[in-house]
Amino acid sequence: MPRHSASLRRPHRRRPGRRPGGFTVLELMVSLALLSLLAGIGAPLWRSTVDRWAVRSVRDRALAALHRTRVEARRWGGAYLEVDGEAGSFRLHRLTGDSLVWEDRAPDEHRVRVLTPRGASRTTLSFDPLGLGIVSSRTLLFRRGAAEARLVVSSRGRATRR
Repeated sequence: MPRHSASLRRPHRRRPGRRPGGFTVLELMVSLALLSLLAGIGAPLWRSTVDRWAVRSVRDRALAALHRTRVEARRWGGAYLEVDGEAGSFRLHRLTGDSLVWEDRAPDEHRVRVLTPRGASRTTLSFDPLGLGIVSSRTLLFRRGAAEARLVVSSRGRATRR
C-alpha cells in the first residue's frame, strides 16, 4: 500500500484559536431577517417611484401625440386626437374621411388610467387647418396607484404639464 494513502486517513487537526470556515445557521438566519426587513421597507418606495415614472411617461407621450395631431392638422386640413382611457390608447384621425392614421397604446402598456376631471374616460381634441384647437380647455388626468399627473390643453391646443 502506498504511503500517501495512509496520510489521507489521518483526521484533520485544527490549529488552536481558529474557527472552521463557513457561517452558522444563526448567522444566516439573522442576515436573512435583516434582508427581508430592508426589502419590506424598500418595496413600497420602489413601487411608488415606478408608478410615478409610468404616469409621467404616459403624460409625455400624450403631449407628443397632441403635438403630432396639431402638425398633421396643418398638413391634412384638420385632425383630431381621440384619448380613450378605457381602451388605453391615443388615436390620431383625419377630419376628412375620418381615417385612423396613428395609434399609441401607452396607457395600456404602462397600466395608467386616463381620465378627465369629470370622470369621463374618453375625450376628443380637435384641430382646424391652422392647427388651432376647436374645443374648450381640457384637463387630462393620468393615474396609477398613488401617482398622478395632469396635462392641461388650452382652447387653442397648447398643452401644459402639471
